[in-house]
Amino acid sequence: MAEARYGALVAGWGQRRLRELAHSMSEVAVVDVDGATIEIVARLRNDCRLIGHALHQRLHNADLWIAAAAIRWSLPLVAHDAVFIGCPGLDLRTELPR
Repeated sequence: MAEARYGALVAGWGQRRLRELAHSMSEVAVVDVDGATIEIVARLRNDCRLIGHALHQRLHNADLWIAAAAIRWSLPLVAHDAVFIGCPGLDLRTELPR
């Protein structure tokens, strides 16, 4: 949710679009960060480091947490950010070429 809000702010969305985004996000369940999620973040970052995947880099810390949450809760991740391509254990749904 933070990534969506940040993207809207960077894109310079007006108040109407920001309100619409806030309304849409109010209807979404937010999962808590638990011990299992933290463990997956640590393991996923290390796995990515070992294979040279960009998600291990500090620059992609928010994306790492997004991927780890999707893995933790066995949810597909719908994203069009190339950094997720090839992430171990992630069920990525994208229109980007792989």
